[in-house]
Amino acid sequence: MKNYLFLVLLSIIWGSYYIANKIATSYQDVLVVGFYVRLFALAVMLIFTRKKELSSIKNAPFSLILIGIVGFLLDFFAFLGLKYSTASNGVLLLRTDVFFTNLISIFLGIKFLIFDWLGTLMMFIGIAFVFNIKSFSVNVGDLFFILSAFFVSLNAFLIKNVKEKYNLSNLSIGFYNNLFALVSFSALTIFSGSSLKIVNIESFLSLFIAGVFQVLIYIVYYKAMELFQIWIIRTFLLSMPIYVIIVSMFLFQEKLNINQVFGVAAILIGVFFIIFSQKRKEANL
Repeated sequence: MKNYLFLVLLSIIWGSYYIANKIATSYQDVLVVGFYVRLFALAVMLIFTRKKELSSIKNAPFSLILIGIVGFLLDFFAFLGLKYSTASNGVLLLRTDVFFTNLISIFLGIKFLIFDWLGTLMMFIGIAFVFNIKSFSVNVGDLFFILSAFFVSLNAFLIKNVKEKYNLSNLSIGFYNNLFALVSFSALTIFSGSSLKIVNIESFLSLFIAGVFQVLIYIVYYKAMELFQIWIIRTFLLSMPIYVIIVSMFLFQEKLNINQVFGVAAILIGVFFIIFSQKRKEANL
């Protein structure tokens, strides 16, 4: 039973990461947020990273750079979403990475079961409700979240490929993911002429806390993968949007309309169907 506390802790840490970034984006430009969150995360990771992990860049330089660039894109669009939409919508729509994982799987020729199709359909319906399509009032921030979810899925495929092909450790991939994402944020910040000045103590604290949470996600997620099958972890992570929605109602006075409530239910049911399908596939191997 104690092991399941890792999954509860993971949901809280991951949800708190988005909440901290929501606070940061209310004070700072998204490029500045991305720069400092990745900088603080990298600084903390250096404490745990050994020389062996650092030398892994020689094995797959192009792949690790690509993972970092995609990591930059998923963060960049997520931060834009947090800037122009709500944390509640963000943490929910970012769960549609499962939806995009399915679409990428179709492209790669992976066989679909009936629950895959049902889950994908439910998530598509849920996205429409969260977007409030009926009143034609799509929030541009929500579109950024969808783009971020796509890059989350793409990043997962890239990481899986690199791990299998080059046998790199999770820490190696995580370190260079952060490093090259930081380089990308730095380059775009310089190109755009944005100031890296931190405007106040609240901004600094939220940026630092987000960076720490980024590292904690790596540590707790990798530990959870040692203890549980991936479908169990993803099922537990369904509680994360509920946690963020509740906290956001008190912290940011965010509210959900009836369409969004239906969207929440449809997306979570869709994710559950897909996870259940993955469990059945694993059982048949």
